[in-house]
Amino acid sequence: VLGGRDAGAVRARLADLADLVGMWITDEQPFAAAVQVCAPVLRRRTSRPGRVVSVEVHWRDDPPGCTTIDPAGSWSGLLARAMGVPVVQPGPPGGPRLEDVANCTAGFRDEFYALAEAAVELDRGPGATAARTARLVTSGMIEPGRLDWGVGERRLAGRGMLRPVVDLDGLAAISEKVQRWARQRTVPKVLVASQTRILEAVLDRRGDCIGVTPVISVEPRGHADLEGCGGSRMPIEAIAGLIAAPSSSARVAAVSAGTGRSTGSLRISASVLGSLPFPRMAGSVERLAATWCRLEEAATSGGDLVGLGAELDSALGLVDTEVLDWWSERVERRVRT
Repeated sequence: VLGGRDAGAVRARLADLADLVGMWITDEQPFAAAVQVCAPVLRRRTSRPGRVVSVEVHWRDDPPGCTTIDPAGSWSGLLARAMGVPVVQPGPPGGPRLEDVANCTAGFRDEFYALAEAAVELDRGPGATAARTARLVTSGMIEPGRLDWGVGERRLAGRGMLRPVVDLDGLAAISEKVQRWARQRTVPKVLVASQTRILEAVLDRRGDCIGVTPVISVEPRGHADLEGCGGSRMPIEAIAGLIAAPSSSARVAAVSAGTGRSTGSLRISASVLGSLPFPRMAGSVERLAATWCRLEEAATSGGDLVGLGAELDSALGLVDTEVLDWWSERVERRVRT
């Protein structure tokens, strides 16, 4: 309701008919059903709607606060501010957005069900040899800077699988369209999980992984007009560094709060991810790439992820202790679990 794309028409229609004056939100489950709820407060009117309104937000037992939004757009900002998502200050201007240097894409229902049907354990199914297969990666296998494919079973369409792969040749028997889509994903890329509290990304340098819906595949393309790229494609390590930066998680949370399966989780969309900005700063690309590589090492050795997160934001020209504190609490909780 608050930020989902499919509910956009409902929010726009309500904005035509009434003023959004308040919002009650909780992360508890007040009913017997396992659902979380919110209660928008609307006042019917006859005049033309305003473009921006101030909404009184009630969160838990906290004193109410006011947040300004466009009522015809997303209401995610109401939940984001109530939950303490910090506002990211604008960074250095002039750089491209992620969508300018990479394709951000994810499968839908057809891709999910075809891949799930074709999935087998590596070396256990007909034709399931490494030379003919691609690894299937679910959101649950993606940790900040680390891929846990083959480390503990994960659920895939109700099946527990340890090392799921798909035979790309055999996939055509289920769906030629999905086979073509899957082959297009076998390039070096960044894989980004969904239904998470922060942005969690891993690198697929060999191009032998396929993200299973709703995992987003971020694939460099074209030429990046930034210092450090040499007129060639943006390094995937720099792309991963941008996505993993604390400020990027805060930016996405500000526009995606309330879209996940729980109050605190985010349903990451390709379009929102593609809007993340690169700064036009000398050395930023190299710093992002180098810091990401150190973060990968820390993710497997138990190193200082929070310190490296601060370095990623610094490479973006953003130093904000409020953003870092918000992100560090979430990444540390993720690592503990």
